[in-house]
Amino acid sequence: MSYLKAVVFDLDGLMVDSEPVSRQAWEQVLQGYGHTLDNVTYTRMVGLRMDDTIQLVAETFGLAAAVAELAEQKQQTMAVLRAQGIPVMPGLMRLVGELEKRALPWAVATSSRRTHAEEILAQLGLLTDGRVLATGDEVQYGKPAPDLYLLAAGRLGVVPQECLALEDSVPGGRAAIAAGMVLVAVPGGHATPADFHFPTTSFAPSTKSRPTWTRCCCHPNSKLSGEQLLLGEPDVKFELFTSRNFAGWLARQGASFGFSTYQTGKLFLVGLQPNGRLSIFERTFNRAMGLWSDSQTIYLSTLYQLWRFENALAPGELHDGYDRLYLPQVAYTTGDIDIHDIAVTGDGQVLFANTLFSCLATVSQTHSFRPLWQPPFISRLAAEDRCHLNGLALQDGRPAYVTAVSRSDAADGWRDRRQDGGIVLEVATGEIVCAGLSMPHSPRWHAGRLWLLNSGTGDFGSVDLATGRFKPVTFCPGYLRGLAFSGNYALIGSSLPRDNKTFAGLALDQRLAEKNVEPRCGLFVVSLQTGDVVEWVRIGGLAHELYDIVVLPGVRRPMFLGLKTDEIRRMITLEL
Repeated sequence: MSYLKAVVFDLDGLMVDSEPVSRQAWEQVLQGYGHTLDNVTYTRMVGLRMDDTIQLVAETFGLAAAVAELAEQKQQTMAVLRAQGIPVMPGLMRLVGELEKRALPWAVATSSRRTHAEEILAQLGLLTDGRVLATGDEVQYGKPAPDLYLLAAGRLGVVPQECLALEDSVPGGRAAIAAGMVLVAVPGGHATPADFHFPTTSFAPSTKSRPTWTRCCCHPNSKLSGEQLLLGEPDVKFELFTSRNFAGWLARQGASFGFSTYQTGKLFLVGLQPNGRLSIFERTFNRAMGLWSDSQTIYLSTLYQLWRFENALAPGELHDGYDRLYLPQVAYTTGDIDIHDIAVTGDGQVLFANTLFSCLATVSQTHSFRPLWQPPFISRLAAEDRCHLNGLALQDGRPAYVTAVSRSDAADGWRDRRQDGGIVLEVATGEIVCAGLSMPHSPRWHAGRLWLLNSGTGDFGSVDLATGRFKPVTFCPGYLRGLAFSGNYALIGSSLPRDNKTFAGLALDQRLAEKNVEPRCGLFVVSLQTGDVVEWVRIGGLAHELYDIVVLPGVRRPMFLGLKTDEIRRMITLEL
């Protein structure tokens, strides 16, 4: 778990067995009003902060007129019971000892008031100078909102994605997930492991075989074992491995990069932490595909939308150690038109390969899209994916070349020409400048040459426009899509071929067999001077396919602000 930099504990029911004491206090208070606290109501109270609990009690038992009295009586009763001592959870001190030995900082994020938290930690001998606390009376919204965990991470000086959260309650678990933390659930008597099966995913960046975590790992008892939590190996959802010198290579480029994995709906941003290790940030988008960026703006195509993100930070400004903070500013609803490559022209117009309608298009303020160009052999615009037009290359800021899997003019006709029907067309003339390709993707103009990926053969190379021939440079073991450049290097995306008819019978199968190698999901860094693969990234777990890659020059450590985070409503920028 080397990518986790801190641990955040819940307090009540997790570090100490205070829930029975809290229930006893509430039972005594409610008896004075002639009510009995039932199990269902108490289970709903667990994990909530005091004002939310008071509101729940008042609504349940018809005590709205006594809210102030309820709060005071509960606080006084709890203080008396707390002074008698709260039992520590088995394994807590051992786990804290493990954290201290590993020099991992830890904090407490509790729905309780600060006075309660400080008294409990003092009883445990854990209220040391500088102990980081985030308490319910310090935030606007309690659990399940992420505020407490975001506050704790901020005070620890780490980003939430690098924190491990330990929780016993469902509201607390949802708060940790909403904050972006890795969650280990330790259900008490008021919850079961099934209650914590939230719809989440995770990844575990590493360069060697290391323990990895899912976002939600349930331990079915309340004993906190140091080895169990720190050395266990729950099911892997994402893994990322790199060549030994990849981080150093990225540092020398003075850049970071992003890539999309549309099969699992993820967008990853990869940069460097201050210590030189990789920084990996991810967000979920439904069918994340095409990417474009100039480091300040990012465009991303998804299942039925085209998103524009803008960097909210001024030059030299940092946000939690990140030098780019991309905020979602605009989402064009295009419908499911299967947008592949995206580009922005020199005059600022966003273009995209509209694969379903076999054309180049741009956004519309009133409709799904505005078509701009189509191959001469496409007789009419129809939602039929006739030629699988997928790639777009700009030259001097203008659309110059597109790739298509075939020159078919019938619905889904491209599938019959996968082996050698691929073409490159010049946009200005509509002429085919290269033919005989196998499922070409990702044309790019760089350093005076037209580069592309001949995906069906696994070749990266360039097109000789004088002869119309494709000249392979490097074979990469995988189905290639996604191409970007950083100086004299190409970053190439590689996917595992799907086990279906679309990928069957391609020359790639024979090439892999000849070279005695298995296909890989990941990225290859190829030197344009030698054609050698100088660095690589492998992606494992649930991710099998990548689509696009963008390089972010001059950016060391980028991040996205999530659409569902509480922080997004507080991030306000002014255009002056």
